[in-house]
Order: sequence, then C-alpha cells, then structure tokens
Amino acid sequence: MSDHLDEVGAELDRMVRSSVMAVSQLGDHIARRLTNQRQAAAAAAREQFLTARDSARSVYLPLTQDRAGSRATPAQLHRGWTTAQQWATRDPQASAAAAAIADRFSDRFGVAPDQVLPGTWQRTTEPAQAAQPLTRDAAAQLAHDHAPGYYTRHHPDRTDVPDGQLQTDWEHWREHGDLPTRSVREEWARHTGQLGDAQAARDAAAPAERDSAYDAALEQAWASSAQLSDAQVLSLAQEHAPAWYQRHHEDALATDDGAAQLRADWEHWRDHGQLPEAARHEEWASYVGRGQEFAPDGWASPQEREAALQQVWDEGRDERGLLEMTAHLDRMREANLDTDQVSAESLSGDLEQFRLDQQAARGVYAPLLEPAAFAGADQAAALRAWEQAAGWAGQDPAAEVAAAQLDQQFRTRWQTSPMEYLLDQLGDQAANLTEDQRAGAALDAAAADRAEAEQQRGVAEEILDTPHTAGEHQDADQRLERAVDLDSAAAIAEESVPYNRADESELYAPGVTDQARQARIESAAGFSRSTDDMLARHARSSSRTKDESPAKATLSRGRGTEQDLGR
Repeated sequence: MSDHLDEVGAELDRMVRSSVMAVSQLGDHIARRLTNQRQAAAAAAREQFLTARDSARSVYLPLTQDRAGSRATPAQLHRGWTTAQQWATRDPQASAAAAAIADRFSDRFGVAPDQVLPGTWQRTTEPAQAAQPLTRDAAAQLAHDHAPGYYTRHHPDRTDVPDGQLQTDWEHWREHGDLPTRSVREEWARHTGQLGDAQAARDAAAPAERDSAYDAALEQAWASSAQLSDAQVLSLAQEHAPAWYQRHHEDALATDDGAAQLRADWEHWRDHGQLPEAARHEEWASYVGRGQEFAPDGWASPQEREAALQQVWDEGRDERGLLEMTAHLDRMREANLDTDQVSAESLSGDLEQFRLDQQAARGVYAPLLEPAAFAGADQAAALRAWEQAAGWAGQDPAAEVAAAQLDQQFRTRWQTSPMEYLLDQLGDQAANLTEDQRAGAALDAAAADRAEAEQQRGVAEEILDTPHTAGEHQDADQRLERAVDLDSAAAIAEESVPYNRADESELYAPGVTDQARQARIESAAGFSRSTDDMLARHARSSSRTKDESPAKATLSRGRGTEQDLGR
C-alpha cells in the first residue's frame, strides 16, 4: 500500500507543479481573454453591418442599370431610392445610386421621389370595388401610377392595343397585384424591338402550337438582355469588386474561360446587385491560396465541392469582414463621408457592452486607489481590484495606470507583488488539495484493509467453530494472521493522514493578522497535527495492542479444538 500512496503522491505533485506553471501566466491570460472577447464582438458587429449594407445594395443597385431600371414599377423605383437614401451617408455607392434613381424617377414621372408619399403605390382597392369592371380611363390612371417604364398600353398613341386589353390587364393587377405574364412579356418585347420576331415565330408554327411558340419567343425576349461590353464589365468590376475578388486581373483573364466567368459575374451583379454565390466562394478560396483544391474535375460530386467551398467561406468570415470594412471606410473617406458614424453604429452593441464591462471593472478597482480605502481593505479585496485593473490594462489606459498603482500599494503593504501573492495562494490551494487527495487515498486504503481483515476473520471463525481438518486449521491460522497484518497496515495509513493546520478556526480569530495567518498556513500544511489528535495518538497505540489479543486467543482456542478432536 505504501508504494501505491507514493505513486499517488508523485502524480499529485506533478499536478501541483503543472497548476503553478499555468497560474504564472494568469495576468496575460486575463488580458488576452478580454481582448479576444472584444475582437469577437467587433467581428460580429462588422458582419452585421456588412450584411445589412449588402442587403440594401441588392435593392437599389440593379435600379441604377438600364435593364432593371426600365423594368421597375414606380413602387420599386421609389423603394430603391428610399433604401439608397437611407444609406447615403454611410455608403458611397448608396449616395451615387440615390441620385441616379432620383433622376430616372423624375424623367419618367415628372416629379422628384422625395415629393411622393411612401404609400402612394400601394394597392388600396376594397373587395367590393374589385368586383366592378374598370373603365378605360380608370385603367389608364392605374397604368400611369403603377406600370413599369416599358409598359405603354395606356399611352394615347397606342392604337394597336385591342379593345378592352388595357382594362383586362389592370383588373388582373387590381386582383392579384401584378400584370398578366403575357402582357408583361409582350410589352417588354415591343420595348426591346423583339415583338416582331415573336409574332413571326407564332405565325410559322402549326395552328395548334402557335400559342406555345409565341409564349416561348416572348419568354426568350424577356430573358435575353444586351450583352455588356468588355469595357463595361471591367468598369463594373473595378468600381464594385471586393478586395478579394481577382477575376478582372490580367492573369485571370488570360485563362480560357476567364473572360466568360467575369462577364457572367457582372451581368449577374447588374441584375441582382451582388455577385453570384458560387463566384464569391470560389474567389475567396483563391484569395486564401486554396483555389487549386477546388478544380471541378477533382471532386466526386458538385455537392461535395460546394460544401467544402462553403466551409472555407465560413472560416474566412472574420478576415473577410475586416478586409471589406477597411475598404468601405477608405471609400467613405474618398467621398468625404464621416466614418465615425459607421464605426459607432456598426459596433454600437459591442461598444455599449464594452462600456458596461469597463464601468463594472472600474467600480471594483477605482475605490482602492485612495490610500485610506486601500489601507482598510484585506488582501482578497486588494487582489481582486488589481486583477480587474490588470485585466483591462491592454484596453484602457486608465486601467493600466491603476494596475501599476495598485501593484505598488500591494508591495508596500504586504512586501510582495499581487502576482506573486496570487501564485503563492494558488500554489497553497493546490498543495492543500494534494494533501486532501492523499488523505482520501490513505483512508480509502485503510478502509479496504479493515474490510478485508474482517472478511478474513469471519472465514477463520467459521472454520474453527466447526469440525475441521489440520489443513483447514492451518488455513484459518493464516487468515487470522493476515487479518492482524491488515489491521496494522490500516492503523499506519490512518495515522499517516496529514493534518492541515490551516483548517483550525483560531487562524481567523480576532487580532490574527494576514501575515501571521499566511505564515502559519505555509508552515503547517501537511506537516503537523491538531492538539486533540496528538493527545489521542498514545491511546490508539495502547489500544491497538489490546485489540490484537482476541485474535491470538482465537488461535489458541482453535488449536485446542483440534487437539480435542484428536487430529
């Protein structure tokens, strides 16, 4: 059992040393933890700001392009202008878009968008009114108020519109909120000069297939758009591409499909206000040096490749956010916009929590900067104040000064630095824990020995109390001797349990100073016994001799029984 306890002690000693080494880095750890918290909160705030910015851009940026701008309804144009206007002081692209959309709106409707009430184009028709047929004048008024720019069936010069078609279109709008699909496609084809082609396709088809051929041709005209020129593509990429997007660089354009990818990306941006998701993921992977990993022919399935790209995208969230926010602030400065409002607004939640945490820490350490308050504080309160100041030293200049002052006050009063005291305190706690664990192991071993001793005595008694052979009698004697040895080992283990004088209540009696208490703890932990325990030791030693007598008497009784049986 002694070897077992030695092994336990060695292991616990190793744990103590490891604990003390870890504690030696506590100050740095506190500062680093607070810094990490601030950085994580700032990264989350950046992501929130950039997500909201990109969502707003997807509303208004397409409306600055001819394709989407000409298809937009008055309500869509006004919504786009309103969104851009809301971001105009925080995003240079929004400021430019607000002006462009306002010009488009004024050209089409003869009034500036800021002169129109926000709810002007909402459908307010009551159910009872919806059942009434529209007159041509009423339909023309709805078209004037709500039609996209390319829809002109309500214009007086449109003599080609069949009778009743205008009313049918706007009764459909009144009921469903949008115009009939065929009417929309016809008007767009007419606007782009492709209506004649659609009519020719209809006329060339068999009579039973003419409607489907006509609709297919209209749909093709709707889906097609004028291709961007190379100069337009490069211009959009140079103006709007994020810092990590590189497909417009010369080396990327030199590849076989580089130009086609670039065109596809920016025609998508033109229509949706943002780059395709796949392009964003692929370009980020290339930016972080992992582009070659995602060659399409190297993956078992497109789904696996997309999942891996998504993972790389997610892992780069913080780095990408920092890049984009830095670029955003640079563009704001170039446009003479106030960057403070973006920093304050985008990080407002983090800054508010930062201030609350900072105020709470100051509430702990600031009072003890007063000499009188420090003189009346105990070591625990002084140590806690220093920990708070030291933890904020890297974030707050005032806390850094406070930590230095508290350190000096602590040294002056207790002749040790707060860090050294903290290390000693935690080392003592670890040592006391070690002694407690050693004591527990010793008591557990003693209990196991006594239980086995009782079991051995029980078996021996059972043998000796019944007729038995000489071999059985010898076995019983051996069991009783084993029980005596086990009892002795248990007693030694119990007596070896270290006593920690730091547990005695008189250490905290009135008048005992911190220095005296600490000195007594350091000199006593694990090396001495209480007064009552020491007085009882002699009594236990004497009683142990008496306790062994019954076992020996049993041995004598057992031999007498054997002799009586004549064996």
